[in-house]
Amino acid sequence: MLVMRIRSNCLDPRQTASPIFLLAAAIFCLSMSHATAAAQTHGGQALVTRAAPGATLYGSGAAPSALRQGATLQPGDTIDTRGSGRVVIALSDGSQVVIFPGSLVQLKNFQAGGSWRDLLMVTVGRVRATINHQGKRPNPYRVFSPVASIAVRGTDFLVIVEPGGETRVLVYEGLVEVGSLVNPQKTVLVRPGRNIIVRPDGDISLVTSAPRGELNEIRSLLIGWNQEARLRGAYNSHGSSYTGFRSSRFTAFSDSHLDGLQNPAYATEFRQPSGRFYLTPSFSPKYTEYATIPSSYTLSPQGSYFIPLGSRIVVGAGAAVTKTDIGGAEADSYFNPLNQTAGYRNFEGNVKFTTGNLSLIAARRFGRAGRTSFGVKFDYLIDRSLYSFNRDTSDPRNSEPAVEEGEARGSRAGLSVGVTQDIGDDKKLGVYYRYSIGSVENNNRHSGFWGYLNGIPHYYPGGADFRTRPGHSSEAGVLFRGSATRRLFYGVESSILLGQDQVESQSPFLNTLGAVITYTTTQTYLNKRRVRQGMIGLGIGYALRPRTVLSLDLSTGRAKEDSLGQTHYAALPPGIRVYSTDDYAHERTTFKAWHVGGQTDVWRNLFAGGALSNIWEWKRSGSGLYFPAELRIPQATYSFEYSHREKRKLLNFSAGWRLTPGWITQYVYSASSSYSYGRNAPSHTLMFRYDFGRREEESPTPSESLR
Repeated sequence: MLVMRIRSNCLDPRQTASPIFLLAAAIFCLSMSHATAAAQTHGGQALVTRAAPGATLYGSGAAPSALRQGATLQPGDTIDTRGSGRVVIALSDGSQVVIFPGSLVQLKNFQAGGSWRDLLMVTVGRVRATINHQGKRPNPYRVFSPVASIAVRGTDFLVIVEPGGETRVLVYEGLVEVGSLVNPQKTVLVRPGRNIIVRPDGDISLVTSAPRGELNEIRSLLIGWNQEARLRGAYNSHGSSYTGFRSSRFTAFSDSHLDGLQNPAYATEFRQPSGRFYLTPSFSPKYTEYATIPSSYTLSPQGSYFIPLGSRIVVGAGAAVTKTDIGGAEADSYFNPLNQTAGYRNFEGNVKFTTGNLSLIAARRFGRAGRTSFGVKFDYLIDRSLYSFNRDTSDPRNSEPAVEEGEARGSRAGLSVGVTQDIGDDKKLGVYYRYSIGSVENNNRHSGFWGYLNGIPHYYPGGADFRTRPGHSSEAGVLFRGSATRRLFYGVESSILLGQDQVESQSPFLNTLGAVITYTTTQTYLNKRRVRQGMIGLGIGYALRPRTVLSLDLSTGRAKEDSLGQTHYAALPPGIRVYSTDDYAHERTTFKAWHVGGQTDVWRNLFAGGALSNIWEWKRSGSGLYFPAELRIPQATYSFEYSHREKRKLLNFSAGWRLTPGWITQYVYSASSSYSYGRNAPSHTLMFRYDFGRREEESPTPSESLR
């Protein structure tokens, strides 16, 4: 208890201090002294916890000296790592600052009180800051560059300052407000996973990562002299129960939505609710250099949404629907030297695919710092495929049916688990495993055609073929990303896949032996197939300028496929017994590929990009057929092997416009060619992308403008 006694020899009330007034003054003085002391110690000390050789300290009024671990830094100290060295600074409130080699950084008055505390001035180089929350209260700091101010209230971000002053801010967690010192009216709130560039002229731009992966199926369809083989190959490969070869593209660039759908553990990168919607219509017009190709198209809406539940758990979902229509036609004429007559063969075909896919994802971060993440994903896919082939030929005994139709319905379910680990300050390792199981049912119908068995002509008036294809696959993969310098990024990926499926079919036929005997045959077919394949890829990304990003990817892989089949015939005419034939096939494929791409801002919201990729494939295949001894012809060859080498090129040109902070529209022109089949029909693709999410912490006015 504070007791104040006042003595005065003067009884004049104007010279007598009121005890209440003096008590209030004392309380005010005590509170001000306490606030001053709190302000002086609020930021606490800055302690160097790690200092690699080569870092230099310039203290206030002191000679330059080597910076060593354990040193206490004061406001006004300057750290120079432009020669070499890496420095880690720990603040007493739990925050941490990492200064990378090639940087010049000055500590501001971080110990001062007030609503904001100035932490650093980054003149050049690369600095990562992790600002710690103080309980539930914000912990406000500001970081400066020659052209930008960065305000944070407890977050994790990276600042890159070029020698000319251009400043790039990458946000890993929380929200960061970036403003221009040249034009203070321009401020942008940056969400996790976003990049912002502030230029010396006051411009602020959002960096958009280059797109990865194919946009449609049309561009992968090669054309040439045999349209039927191309369409039939597309139909058969689409219904496969395992994934085909995939070359590396834009591996060094991260995208939280795409990474989270591939490896569910990457979903923990979302700190705020975030969604994305794509609409990618693609159109391929008629092409007549080698054949007449009806127009083809693909339409694919797809979306994903992730929402955090607390500070460690994230759940999300993704959905996609793809509809593809591919047509092909050709007209061939030939001369038969045996009967000195001219002939023709016309073909027209159409293949349609409709696929729907749903993914559900849950992920959680572990550890005190949350640097380890584990995720689980469930996938379910349904598919419907249709094909129709029509032929017209001048040969009445054609070995192919005039009309052939087919329908396939399939479904596949998959379960994926993934783990990610943050390594150092800017590196991340991700590992995933996926198991899928599915089945495809085919129902094929065709008209009559002629065939030969041991030199005897047979006519098959028509029939149906019903087959099922159950299968399963296991896939494991790894992805590692990091940065070598503030301009150079890299990524390494590898995956291995093991697949197995089984084809079971049953087909009744009416047959004509020669021109006299008609009988019924039931054909039952069983084929077992095993697939093993693996790939490895390396990607490098380079920021040539803040407006220009380049990418180079190299990849290679091998695949093995073995199948063993058995056909069982049951024929009913007198004198012909039941018999079986066996067949086998094997295929060995090796591929090598390179891919280069780039994207640059052209003017204001306009950006442009391009990509070129080359793929070399070496394929060695073999097959054999075993008949019963009584059906064999001694002179006939029932097995063969062949090898094939192929080279493909794919060229893309794109241009886009950022309509709003969330809306991006882009046009892509794609052309491809093959060494064996020539040029492909070019395709034209429009991509509409919309990013959305809840923004309670952002200002009510749209501030994330794209200039």
